[in-house]
Amino acid sequence: MSQKGSTQIVATDKLGRSYRYQTDGEPIGVGSGGQVFLARLLPDTADAAADEARRVAIKVTQSPKWKTYLAEEARLLHRLQQEEDQLVARTGGGTYRLVRIQSGPEPLEVDDPYRSALIELEYLDGITLRQWFDSTWIPAPVASPENVLDEILLIARQLAEALMQIESAEIRLVHRDIKPDNVMRTSRGLRLFDFNVAREDTASTKTQHVGTPGYIAPEVLEGGVYDARADLYSVGVLLWEVVHRRKFDPYTDTVKVEGRAQLRWPTTAIADWPVSTTSVLQKLLNHLVADVNLRLPSAEALLQLVRDFDLQRTAPPVATDPLTNLDMIGLLSELRPSGLAAVVTDTQGKPSQQALQEYLRTRMQVNDALEDWLLSELRQAASACTTSRPTLFVLAGNAGDGKSHLLYRVLRKRLASSPHLLSRIRPIADATHALTPDASQADRLSTFFAPFADIEPVADDRIHLIAMNTGMVIRFFERAGPRFAGLYRELQRQLGLRRATVGEIQPQWRVEVVNLDLRDLLAPTGAGEPSFAERMLDRLDPESVDSIPGPKWAGCRVCPAVALCPVALNLRALKLPTTRHSLLRTLQRVGLDTDVHLSPRNLWGFLYRLVTGGTERYDIAVRTQDDGPCDVVRKQAEKGKGEWLLAGQFTETLFRQPNAGAIWQALTRHDPAFSSAPEVDRLHTRLSIKTELDNAQETIRELGGDGQTLAGLSLDALTAMLPRDGTFKGGRRDAAVRRQVMFHEPTFQAWFAQEGAEDFSKLLEAYYDFSQNARTPARLSAETKNRLSELRQLVQQVFLLGNGRLVDGTAYLQVSQPNVRARNELLVRADSPALDEIFHIQKIVAPDVHVEAHQMRARLLSALGYRPNQVSLTLLGVRLTVDLALYSFLRRVSAGQKPSMRDLTQHQALLYIGERVGNELAQARRAKDLYVWDADAQKLSRLYIDDFGQPHLQLTR
Repeated sequence: MSQKGSTQIVATDKLGRSYRYQTDGEPIGVGSGGQVFLARLLPDTADAAADEARRVAIKVTQSPKWKTYLAEEARLLHRLQQEEDQLVARTGGGTYRLVRIQSGPEPLEVDDPYRSALIELEYLDGITLRQWFDSTWIPAPVASPENVLDEILLIARQLAEALMQIESAEIRLVHRDIKPDNVMRTSRGLRLFDFNVAREDTASTKTQHVGTPGYIAPEVLEGGVYDARADLYSVGVLLWEVVHRRKFDPYTDTVKVEGRAQLRWPTTAIADWPVSTTSVLQKLLNHLVADVNLRLPSAEALLQLVRDFDLQRTAPPVATDPLTNLDMIGLLSELRPSGLAAVVTDTQGKPSQQALQEYLRTRMQVNDALEDWLLSELRQAASACTTSRPTLFVLAGNAGDGKSHLLYRVLRKRLASSPHLLSRIRPIADATHALTPDASQADRLSTFFAPFADIEPVADDRIHLIAMNTGMVIRFFERAGPRFAGLYRELQRQLGLRRATVGEIQPQWRVEVVNLDLRDLLAPTGAGEPSFAERMLDRLDPESVDSIPGPKWAGCRVCPAVALCPVALNLRALKLPTTRHSLLRTLQRVGLDTDVHLSPRNLWGFLYRLVTGGTERYDIAVRTQDDGPCDVVRKQAEKGKGEWLLAGQFTETLFRQPNAGAIWQALTRHDPAFSSAPEVDRLHTRLSIKTELDNAQETIRELGGDGQTLAGLSLDALTAMLPRDGTFKGGRRDAAVRRQVMFHEPTFQAWFAQEGAEDFSKLLEAYYDFSQNARTPARLSAETKNRLSELRQLVQQVFLLGNGRLVDGTAYLQVSQPNVRARNELLVRADSPALDEIFHIQKIVAPDVHVEAHQMRARLLSALGYRPNQVSLTLLGVRLTVDLALYSFLRRVSAGQKPSMRDLTQHQALLYIGERVGNELAQARRAKDLYVWDADAQKLSRLYIDDFGQPHLQLTR
């Protein structure tokens, strides 16, 4: 039922789509610019109840002037939202402090006589700071000075995060109307809204003097130039009012000192407060409510000041065991990405978290070939005699790739005892997480890269070492202009963004780009060496005292539920060579048809979910407030919840979490329980006839168990808990198939032979060999030549079948013709010698750009574990990328499937190249005759020119 004053508003977007809103009573905000309503976005089905609609806030205006403001607000909020993840990461607060817009970058048009404009905003639960101030803060008993300071620092921190998010965005905003009415106090903390007058921080913005009286900075009132520091003044006024429980009066609460406005301090209201409290307030407020030249320079500076105050007020750390409050599953859950702090993350002075993060960082550490390579190269470069040739190392990659960790390990750990070498290295580690450098960052980077400039280079013989996001590398040098043109070209080459040209002049400095985007954690990093992923699995060995779960394992062994616990099974199972091999090969296979890049952080997150099933799995009805996840397992074991226990085994979590991310979705598509491999089919049949075979002693022994146990799991006891009424028979059978595939090597090999894309993997190995030896083809192995020759034949066959025609056993290819609606086709004979020349392997196969860029750095490429995941071909000037999907299509054609137009449309380059091959063959120097195929008569005729220049058609046999 609609509330009193409720109305329905219908609005339309630019595409003509209609949206219906039911307002919740009267407006919650009214101003000269329009009205704000709480509303519900009604479902588009006529019989849907309004109670099922989504709650939103809508802002509506009729005024032409404010329609312009509303359009600008929509544009700015949408731009900010596109950068949400990056903005949150920069502040480190974990919360997006700005209101989200849900109607897109342009306002909707309301169906009313005024053609009003409307934007739909995120519904924010809670009340504004003004409402909180008037209804809660003022009527309540006066809080203690310590509690007031707590409140002040909380508000200051969260508003600093909000302003830092709008200041550090690519569009760099000034809000221009910070006041208690525009800050919402929600269940997730403070959220900033009403961007009506917000504008980009540009010269034109600074000529517009807007805001709310009482909160406007002096420089704005005076009509002078202003910037984002004007917002900090408004924050200071707001904080002053919370402290003093009344409105701020700039005329009576400030005093002029040498022509500059300063706060009167101390005020009578806080004269009796402890110095420890008033000193913090004085430093904070006097750096905000002050002349612009005495004010803090940025929201980032305010956030750092608040953090410093928090650290000073934190009690001295007590030496406690960081694992005390965690059980085994709770500890393993700290491996999820949200639980791990980055090397450069501020832990805000919480000793227990710092200790836990240090524990995890130490125990997650694995021997890393890339770290060894970087250390060796830095030692060698820093030990060399001083030279005029500058040297630069750039660690490039995305967030979570481990750039900062590499620097931390090399500089703070491995070189800590070599101060003479450290003095020769100039590092920057904190450029990592900014995608678009602001002016101060750009200046800092320009100074850092100055020795490598083409224009006005600066002499500096130190080794320069920097960690940067790949995107930031590109953006900085694109904006830097010609000064760093030479360095940028070299970085582009080493990043694989371009190929070196013949005769290209080598740079006068040494540059080493370590592109962590190329890192393959699943690949061996040397002959006979385990992969990075295998070393990570070693850190999960429960029986190793130095592993992550090691200190908790003794408690697990005496737990009454250990024989049924899926997490205990998972930890033990991943020690077994067979299961480990099966897991890693499966991940390699999935990596071929997904774009997921497994960084160390991502892989730890994957292992956390694989082993535990995810923290949400333990949030069930039996869990009490004091229960840890292990308590949940014990309760489920006591209640005989066999299905729940079975679902936590890694053979189930691996293939049955499609909503956990892209890699999990791909794993679902490769579920062995739904494989058509003959061996798996036979296994299904045997288990359908006799389900109990899945826990037979002989089967368990084959899977590496002992008696009635499988990697410590009591399979008999678990089976007895499963439903016996037939409802779970299929589920039990599918689980048995997954377990057999992952634990039993022969079954895995039989399944993987069909699912594992072995032929494509071997083609990639051949392509890697070719890319390394493209200039010396005599060094290519026979296997490489055979695999690439097979690929050429596959591609050639597609053109003949998809773009050609077979008549009387002879192959013909189509030629471009102007009348595309004609039923006749112009053809050219596909002679083998001509095709062989066009499809010559050394002409069409382009070496992998990354292997080519690392020709003189084979050790680095090996340490990265890089292998191509696609083959690059260039046919008649057109690039064709053969990935797993295209290769599978080519193989199907080879097996006799005629390619349909839909197949060819999925690979547009094939259609284009096929036409160009026909045209190439039809050129006079290649073919003497052209042919015409009459589709209606199903006849082929030769097209020729007689001695008098007249064309004729002669029917062929």
